Amino acid sequence: MNMIRPVKYWALCCLLLFVSCEMKKDLFGQGQGNEEERVPENVGLLDLHVVAEREAAVPGTKGDAENENSYLVTDDFCVSILDSVGQVVKSYDSYASLKADGELLLPAGKYMIRAFSGDDPEAGFDAPYYEGDTTCVVSAKEVVKIETNCRLANKKVQFDLSDQFFDTFKSDYMIVVDNGQGVLTISSDELRSAYLRNTGTLRFTIYTTTYKGESYTYSCDLSKDEQIKEHNNLYIKLDAIDAKPDEPSDPDNPDNPGPDEPSEPDEPEEPTDPDEPEYPSSAPTIKVDVSLVEKNYIIEVPSDFVEVDKPDVPDTPDGNEPGEDDKLLPSIVGQGFNISEAVVVHKSAAEGKIVKVNINTPGKLASLQVEISKSMWEALDVAEIDHSFDMCTLSTDLEKKLSGLGLAIPTKGAVSNVFDITSFVPLIAILGEGTYSFSIKAVDETGKSASATLTIEMVDK
Repeated sequence: MNMIRPVKYWALCCLLLFVSCEMKKDLFGQGQGNEEERVPENVGLLDLHVVAEREAAVPGTKGDAENENSYLVTDDFCVSILDSVGQVVKSYDSYASLKADGELLLPAGKYMIRAFSGDDPEAGFDAPYYEGDTTCVVSAKEVVKIETNCRLANKKVQFDLSDQFFDTFKSDYMIVVDNGQGVLTISSDELRSAYLRNTGTLRFTIYTTTYKGESYTYSCDLSKDEQIKEHNNLYIKLDAIDAKPDEPSDPDNPDNPGPDEPSEPDEPEEPTDPDEPEYPSSAPTIKVDVSLVEKNYIIEVPSDFVEVDKPDVPDTPDGNEPGEDDKLLPSIVGQGFNISEAVVVHKSAAEGKIVKVNINTPGKLASLQVEISKSMWEALDVAEIDHSFDMCTLSTDLEKKLSGLGLAIPTKGAVSNVFDITSFVPLIAILGEGTYSFSIKAVDETGKSASATLTIEMVDK
């Protein structure tokens, strides 16, 4: 019985080899097939396989267990075959359709195979983009077997905040990360990973509030680090380092204020210039530890210590002035899309189309003014809804109507809000093809403001 299995296995291998040779002979006109069906002389066969390797999870995290299967299904990946001068010879919307076509016959020559996973978004949550390039030479009457391995091609950014961070700051923090083209806002309840297009720019700003009610802003630019530029899987740990308490001017007598301090503690100090912002001397420092996660190892980038940018007070009594630091201005940013460009929605796909806008303000939100375009006025009039309104000061009746339409009501006094029209998009689809817009203006309690227009282009194609 022990001899039977090897004999059978050897016979099977011989049979497969014979079949493969016969198929190759028929393909290249060496068999008994019809002369008219034979392939031209200067043609070879490309046997292409597309694989995609999932980015490595951070060791010890939940993602490490979730991603036990390190390879992805690539049937939906797009495939392009380019010749030696970069011209597209063949293109497939999916790897599945390429496989369905069977043998890939190409004239003899040098080729580049490019496979990728759809669009590369400017910024988005849980939006990895995979890409792979392979070069090969196809020889006449030969079969070349090629494997194109796709890897993560955009930046994956995960933040981890230490216990010391939460001992220092409240949980209402906000992290705004951008690549110069797209922006994502990460709050305490955001559990998804951020993905940003590889533009060469990567930076983030942290908006924090201490338990004393002091607001601080920290900015960190990772763009200049060459190691970070070369790796796409980033794990960033944020830690807070408390500032050292101010030492008494007289160490032998802590109660003695010293010669530079007022001799009478009860005497009020002279008022400061309102145009001159007062920088705190005891603001906490943020420690930034970046780990570059690879399949079999982790590269640790030297820690960066980030000081507070400015206290959260207006620079001038009048609020926004030319030349003011943009980091202290409110922001209105689309989730996964550029708000300066129209969001194209197909009527058939309006249901479930997610359209959300992140609204962040350094100071507490005081006003969120929304003006709806004329293309929706007729429908609004039927529903007895105003064409423009302040979502922070809605009447009870109007708030009820807007909530019934699926519009999320912002929280006045918060520093992070979402303008969500996801449930409203199917109602727009009923109105038919056209352009529909929402003009948005956010104003915080310091008088700083930001404006943007969210445009929906409804198409029926």
